Amino acid sequence: MKRTTLATASIAAIAALTLPLVALAQPGDGPRGDRPHGPRGGMEEMIKQIDTNGDGNISKAEMEAHRTARFAEIDANGDGAVTQAELDAHHEAKKAEREAERAARRAERKAEMFAKLDADGNGTISIDELDDRGHPGFDKLDADGDGVITAEEIEDMKSKMKGKRHGKWHKRGDGPRPE
Repeated sequence: MKRTTLATASIAAIAALTLPLVALAQPGDGPRGDRPHGPRGGMEEMIKQIDTNGDGNISKAEMEAHRTARFAEIDANGDGAVTQAELDAHHEAKKAEREAERAARRAERKAEMFAKLDADGNGTISIDELDDRGHPGFDKLDADGDGVITAEEIEDMKSKMKGKRHGKWHKRGDGPRPE
């Protein structure tokens, strides 16, 4: 009897400490996504999930109910104990869900980009539609606008970019926000 109680208490303690961390550790798209902190909305979304009565506060009972539900979600065979295999399977399933969400967002962005280039909306991009777009990369490098990119202009751009890549903007999405 003592052994069962100790094992149950140990599992409950581990679950109490790790399940909230597992929930927080779900990676999202960060500031590049259309929500403040990735596809699930970050802390605000988690609070909404736990706050079942919607009063803006989280009671101990709501937290316990949420924790119990999360544990049950991981405990695939419902025996009241989580094995390493169940935890791994749950992790892989959540990972697959996140990847599917990312793939859907990527496909949506690709379709939007294609639609921008397909000016006449016929489902193809002609060379004329591509030419209508101009040469933004070329124009940016051609600082004096003479239609020729000189070695000096290339070096100027390299030095401007070097500070952005190796300075505080080295991570994707860390640069200044467009105004």
